Amino acid sequence: MEAKSSKGRSRAETHMQSAFCIRHLLKIQQDLVTATGDEIQYRTDPLIWYIATRGEQWDVYAGFVEVGQNITRYVVVELWSGNIRHRDAALQLLLVVDYIFDWARDGYREAILGQLGSLSIGNIGHSDPDIFSNISRRLSHISNQNEFSPHPTEYSQTSFRTEKSDEELTFLNISLSEGVIRDAAIIESRFILIRVTENDVNDFLSSFQSEHDARSWVSAALECLESSWKVSSGTLISIESTWTGIYGQEHEDYQYHSTFYLNISLSMFMTDHWEPVRQLACLAVSEGALDILATKSGSMATFGYDANPEVESSSIESVLQRTLNQSIMDNLTAAVSMLSLSSFFYKRSQRIDNHLRVNQSRGMATGFRVDRSPRVAQLVHYVYSNHGFGQENLPVTYLSFSRSLTRNKVQYRGTTIEMWPQLPRLVLESGQQGVLVDGASHNTDLPSCGLFVFSGLLDYQSLCRLVDRVFQEGIYFKTLQLGRKFLSSDDFRYLNQPLKFKREWKDEIEPGFSMRWRKKLENMMANQGYPKGAASSCPIILSSDDETETEE
Repeated sequence: MEAKSSKGRSRAETHMQSAFCIRHLLKIQQDLVTATGDEIQYRTDPLIWYIATRGEQWDVYAGFVEVGQNITRYVVVELWSGNIRHRDAALQLLLVVDYIFDWARDGYREAILGQLGSLSIGNIGHSDPDIFSNISRRLSHISNQNEFSPHPTEYSQTSFRTEKSDEELTFLNISLSEGVIRDAAIIESRFILIRVTENDVNDFLSSFQSEHDARSWVSAALECLESSWKVSSGTLISIESTWTGIYGQEHEDYQYHSTFYLNISLSMFMTDHWEPVRQLACLAVSEGALDILATKSGSMATFGYDANPEVESSSIESVLQRTLNQSIMDNLTAAVSMLSLSSFFYKRSQRIDNHLRVNQSRGMATGFRVDRSPRVAQLVHYVYSNHGFGQENLPVTYLSFSRSLTRNKVQYRGTTIEMWPQLPRLVLESGQQGVLVDGASHNTDLPSCGLFVFSGLLDYQSLCRLVDRVFQEGIYFKTLQLGRKFLSSDDFRYLNQPLKFKREWKDEIEPGFSMRWRKKLENMMANQGYPKGAASSCPIILSSDDETETEE
């Protein structure tokens, strides 16, 4: 940026003064692109934003590189010019600068760090916890598990933790037998961890129903751990903290098990009550426990695991934070498409999408990939099912579970910033107020479909009109909902499926379905006036288990 007074030098002299600096910055970027070569799948070409001012007259330019056969040209073009004394010009400039900021933070910065990481001979972390714009957009979290879980005793109290907040998270959530109407901005983050050390290997193996079951599980786990990362014990705590905002408890024996082999499975799906969920299922085994498990299962020696890459906490947190900061539409798209990703590592010659890369150094590239058979998630859920959901006071240290609810304020980030480029976007038209999603398999005891509202909290009249509109347009999507049990192998075909919308609601199968839904909404409107959470006068009341009800 070059600033001059209105009585200062001419515009041409200002440009001449900045030309050498622009050329130098472009050349630095061009040299970086040349050095990385094909290592980066999504590389960023050199680009400089240049703002020049003469008093109230502001000009915005872009500088870039044109490479010919025998010559390289450094080009600067004018993008915008205006007098900021005028309101329209000032607002236009504000939008331009805001766009530059978003582009630099969400796109360009990550690309540059990816290029630098590909050249590094060591591990370079690039999380920025002190940058305000990168702080997770969590408003608050519900502290009472019964308020947002259809199965309040699903997990043991010893391993269950929810983030407490001074603020209450209120949101639109109307559940009828025909369907659920829900604020699309609300999503639940879950963290599930199996963490085995040599001190609790025997207790862990004895938790299986038979020796055969334990041997089969260990054999599958050792196979998964062949693609694991080596992490510190503190990394396990920081991953949970990043994902749910809850700090896990560090056990006393952690100091004796500084290195763990870690696999991560990231799943996004809908619960049977139409709650969007993003879940991290982690399998972590200490070095000593790995040798014991291999010996007990009759497997080969584990010396080959020593070559697995070491990954620092900051590198993992950076990718997880990008996932958490996705827009409302991206989150809903991933949940309906049942996105499934797994951690892995490749040789340097292999390519990893830049937005899913964790680190690249010492001949290894670590990151996440789309996975249609998430074995790690299956293994983790199998262990939890063996312990019986709902049992209290389980004396185990190798299980950990936490979750939190989050409201995302960003509705749409634009097509140039996509975390899931392989998934077509859920919303078909701009300005669409809601999306209707139908279940692939129906349970008559549960709502059969979900209507997700993008346009904020509405009154019943607006909701009735929205219900009419989505059925008249006849556009809806289908997904497979998950209850207490995780996917079976037969259900893997539903994972990572591009969204296929349908037209003409299935009234031929369920005659009068839409009319019944609207009629119940009208009855609620007549009796209550507003849904809870739809107006400041009708907030959702969330109480804790410790509170007692008193009669007036």
